Amino acid sequence: MRFEVERSKLERNSAVMVFQLRHSRTIGDKDTGSVYIPVKELFDGAAGTKRSRPVAYLVSSRSGKPKGVVYLSFVFR
Repeated sequence: MRFEVERSKLERNSAVMVFQLRHSRTIGDKDTGSVYIPVKELFDGAAGTKRSRPVAYLVSSRSGKPKGVVYLSFVFR
């Protein structure tokens, strides 16, 4: 995936990626939860490296209760 982020939003820490997780079922899809990732946190953690970096974020239900963890890795080029 490719994203563009305005520098001013990054500096103010107001850029957030939101992933809505769903799973498919025979009787209809169901929302699993949401993951909120502050983009500045990704930039700060990757400063000075071109290598893939693993991270983990909490998956929350609509009510805000924890529903698990999503693991991903990223690299900035």
